[in-house]
Amino acid sequence: MKDKSLVTVADETILEVFSKEQGLEIVVDQAREVVSGFVHDLSTAAGRQRTASLANKVATLKVRMDGLGKSLTEDWAKKKKAVDNNRKKLRDDLDELKKVARQPLSKWEEDQLELEQNKQIAIEKEKRDSDHEVGLLLNEKYERELADLLVKQQLEEQERLVAAQEAQEAREKLIASEAIQAERKASLERERAAQEAITLAEKNRVADEIKFKENEVAYKAKAKQDALDVIKAAELAKAKKEEAEKKIKAAREADKKNISKVRKATKESLMDCGLSEADARVVVMAIHNNQIKNVTITY
Repeated sequence: MKDKSLVTVADETILEVFSKEQGLEIVVDQAREVVSGFVHDLSTAAGRQRTASLANKVATLKVRMDGLGKSLTEDWAKKKKAVDNNRKKLRDDLDELKKVARQPLSKWEEDQLELEQNKQIAIEKEKRDSDHEVGLLLNEKYERELADLLVKQQLEEQERLVAAQEAQEAREKLIASEAIQAERKASLERERAAQEAITLAEKNRVADEIKFKENEVAYKAKAKQDALDVIKAAELAKAKKEEAEKKIKAAREADKKNISKVRKATKESLMDCGLSEADARVVVMAIHNNQIKNVTITY
């Protein structure tokens, strides 16, 4: 099985690199070269995973090299100070390099979080605005219908008063006449009719109030149903979007596998020509990034 670590260090050179001042610089420099030559693709989940994997390889290299240095101290007490100094510098350098390696993904994650927060704020504001608008419309309709009802009642009251006044005047004119009894009867009939008119107006007013309340309930029910329809439409759109993203992800995964296969074959061909695995990997990335003139890789 081929070594998949970020940097390959032969066992026979471990003692040498840890025993020298600045002896681990070559390991860190090789790691920096791999990280600087890495092509970040944050537009896909697979690309983001590759960036995270690169950072993990840096962390793994730190743990491995630090562990190797630590084991040497058991058999190499006289050079413990140099080893410990190299270990600390290695940890600091690789911790910083890990941050550099992961920085594009970290920035993308922060941007995505901010986008989601802004989207949620916009949805909540739109809902509040919609509820407020519906409330204003219902209040306006209620006030308008109430004003119409009051005007209608005032007109009916004026008509009743006018009818009563006319009846009083007619009654006074007939008091001195021989038909006083007949007039009194007629007056009673008019008063009864007026009372019936008042009763009918009250019934109409109550009926209007009941009708208004029924309409108000219907308006609220419709507003609630409309909101549910909007939510359902949003969920359907989200499901369609997720399905489309799954298809795109599958296509990109296939493309990624093909690119990985071609790069691996190219690297192995270079290794067959005498290059080390690390040098072959650097050459492949240089060709991929068009850094070598007149040489390309066909995917």
